[in-house]
Amino acid sequence: MLSVELLAPAKNLEQGLIAIDCGADALYVGGPAFGARQAAQNELYTLRPLLDHAHRFGVKVYLTLNTILSDSELKLAVSMIREAYDMGFDAIIIQDVGLLECELPPIPLIASTQMGVRSPETAQFLKQQGLHRVILERALSLKEIAAIHQANESLELEVFVHGAICVGYSGECYLSAANGGRSANRGACAQPCRKPYQLLDENDNVIASESPVLSLKDLSLIHQLQALLTAGVTSFKIEGRLKDKAYVATTVLAYRQALDKIIEPSNKWHRSSWGNIKATFTPNPEKVFHRGQTDYFLLGRPKTLHSGLSAAFRGEWVGTVEWVAGKTLAIKSEKTLSIGEGLCWETPQGTLEGGLIDLKSSEGLVFRTHVQAKVGSDVWRNADPAYDKRASHIPPRELNVSWTCDTHTDGVWLTLTSESGYTVGMKGRGTFEAPREPERSVASWRKQLSRTGGTGFCVESVHFIGTPPFVPMSVMNEWRRILVSRLEQLMLEERCRPVFFRDQAVPSNNSKVTAHRANVDNMKARQFYQKRGVTIGEPSKILMRTRYCLAYEWGRCPRMSGKALGGDWKIIDIHGASKVHFRCDVCEMEIQ
Repeated sequence: MLSVELLAPAKNLEQGLIAIDCGADALYVGGPAFGARQAAQNELYTLRPLLDHAHRFGVKVYLTLNTILSDSELKLAVSMIREAYDMGFDAIIIQDVGLLECELPPIPLIASTQMGVRSPETAQFLKQQGLHRVILERALSLKEIAAIHQANESLELEVFVHGAICVGYSGECYLSAANGGRSANRGACAQPCRKPYQLLDENDNVIASESPVLSLKDLSLIHQLQALLTAGVTSFKIEGRLKDKAYVATTVLAYRQALDKIIEPSNKWHRSSWGNIKATFTPNPEKVFHRGQTDYFLLGRPKTLHSGLSAAFRGEWVGTVEWVAGKTLAIKSEKTLSIGEGLCWETPQGTLEGGLIDLKSSEGLVFRTHVQAKVGSDVWRNADPAYDKRASHIPPRELNVSWTCDTHTDGVWLTLTSESGYTVGMKGRGTFEAPREPERSVASWRKQLSRTGGTGFCVESVHFIGTPPFVPMSVMNEWRRILVSRLEQLMLEERCRPVFFRDQAVPSNNSKVTAHRANVDNMKARQFYQKRGVTIGEPSKILMRTRYCLAYEWGRCPRMSGKALGGDWKIIDIHGASKVHFRCDVCEMEIQ
């Protein structure tokens, strides 16, 4: 059976623990430097409790070291990898191939989505370099994913299934660096794709004004998991290292439940971690951060990808505006709305506005400031404190254990076995009386052995071989505590560090693999490509390349309208104008 992994974001220790308790099979977390999210960094020593808690359930923890590195940074990056290996991290997610020319410990390496894996050839090339998994570009179709798997069946495929989408091809977007000096490949993206622009066509006609025209809806593939599994995906990744606790809890639990519905009745796949998920709230991804939802290009080009009026969180749709007067808003809705919740709506000027409900009157909802709302427009709930509270208090995950009580003439042999395969045992010696009431004795033993509250273990079964003798309750409790302690210690001591030896063979020239000069920033990376005959491209004026198309979004696609575009378009912001070039032959768009 194939192991299937639900991979969750961990901004820090606290959110990592929440993800584990909601059912994550693996986590990805940033260290003190060189992660693609500078705002989600952690000193490695602070993550020790996260590693211990994760490994108790067979949950893996991956360190993100997925930025481009300079020559002066390589030594520190290698030192971080060695420390991570010694601590017990399960893999390192990398972008810079210069690391592959360094002396690294035998820890598995994962190719970041920033490495631009969009073809079977690129995936095969990285596999030949010893990477055991690749994270695929978000813009791939199901057919393209299946083709990569079929050409590289032994290579693990990881895909994003939920969260924010980078509009440009991952690792090949230089818009933030060009317009402000903050490089996405250095973990410092300023998110220019979420900012407002003026969009002009080839004749300088204004198509959109002060609109986030490059902002996409968020990815949601919760209904495509079966298809992705069939295509060869085994790791399902949730984006969100900068999101809040309610987002992490909600998305992880929702995808855990959806995956389990597929995996549990199957004889082909199984979960890659253990433990009972105790979370009881009903997850609703509509209630946590999103900009609208899309399956992106998985099933082909969708009708629209643009996030609409705003790149901000709109929330859960609750109804439409009936009328507005001063601070009062009347809404046609079947939802129960409460004081303190936040709503947003479209204004007559075509912008998004919102506020917190201050009072509820017979006429409608009262806000603290005057309301401007367009009658008939949609209303969304983007703040629900009661839901956030439920989603932020998660009972701890528990590991199933089973007891065997084997009665002998000179005592009782007790065995405690975890679902993860660890077993400890001891012989309870002494002179014990046969029970006068065997059934009550069995019930007493079962009750005392099942008292594992607060230990992180959940007793699944108690099996008796022979009738257990009468033993004082205090003695039974002491034996239980001894074996529980021994099992915990055994699980910590016997977990092996990951070992993955990379093949040092250097393949011959691969004409279908190229490297972007902007992503080669150290001598080791240059040596890596030169040894393998990979062409390092010349400097380019292209700031972004994407499958997203502004002409298509605004109804001007030649394939749809039958009319050829007359030339390049423009987007204009405070940094000036950038050219929008359409490559209709390959259905791509470039920002230059």
